[in-house]
Amino acid sequence: MKRRIISSIIILVLCLLITGCNNKENIVISNGQKVNTSKMKHKICKGEGTIDSSSQANMLFDVYYKENEIYLLKSTQQIISSKTETLDLYEESFKGIREHYIGLEYYDTEIKKNETSVEYIQTINYEKIDIDKLLSIEGENDNIIENGKAKLDKWLTLSKQFGVKCEEAEDV
Repeated sequence: MKRRIISSIIILVLCLLITGCNNKENIVISNGQKVNTSKMKHKICKGEGTIDSSSQANMLFDVYYKENEIYLLKSTQQIISSKTETLDLYEESFKGIREHYIGLEYYDTEIKKNETSVEYIQTINYEKIDIDKLLSIEGENDNIIENGKAKLDKWLTLSKQFGVKCEEAEDV
């Protein structure tokens, strides 16, 4: 009996190790659905800035792409401040931005706030989003869309203007 339990445990552990090592699956949630990004390249991009003596802005972008086409873009803009008024101001600003995108599928937003920070998190699934609707909101000038596709080179050029630096992620 003891031998059977030990054998079962060893088999279970081996199965978990084998399937765990062979199944590289990175997941991003878009429109309530899981998107497997394991076959895409991934850049992590960061930027920061000072708002005033008591407030700072941080930007984090996860860019999932193939060749020069962005498939998914997840961004987090974070404001850190010791002033409640500053956090309230940015929270209201983020809510105003989000209003423009309500009803646009595959453009997900979330606002998180606590005592010291407020975050605006957005996930854009460029593979499935209605590009025409997106362009009607954002306009066609100074956009990263070319021939109906979000272009990585255009996004990188735009992000550099805001001091954002990128590096290739080593997804495991």
